[in-house]
Amino acid sequence: MKNKFIIFLFICFLLTAVFYANKIIKQSIATNRVHHYMEQKGFPLNKIKDEEIHYSYSTDRWNLFVIMKDDLNFQYSFDYRFKTNDIQEDLLFLNMNYTKKPAKYNQSLYYEKKEY
Repeated sequence: MKNKFIIFLFICFLLTAVFYANKIIKQSIATNRVHHYMEQKGFPLNKIKDEEIHYSYSTDRWNLFVIMKDDLNFQYSFDYRFKTNDIQEDLLFLNMNYTKKPAKYNQSLYYEKKEY
């Protein structure tokens, strides 16, 4: 009976380790693909001040939020989905200074959001 319990605990530990490793690997892949997309769109990766990535279970997407050092009024959001290999970009206003100076890296999305 004691051996069965130890085997059960070992199997639970292995399953937890596999799921955690899978999450880390997918997070790394999603971050790399979004960074590649950002480079193609003209975002300098060396000017990233802060970035945060998390998985959204409701949309089945990895969300990467980025604040650039030279564009502090805005937060750029990139949603990456593994199944379709697509990236959606969004722009969030962090403060009321967005009317004084437009977004530096995505002008068309800035003017589209400002109209609302």
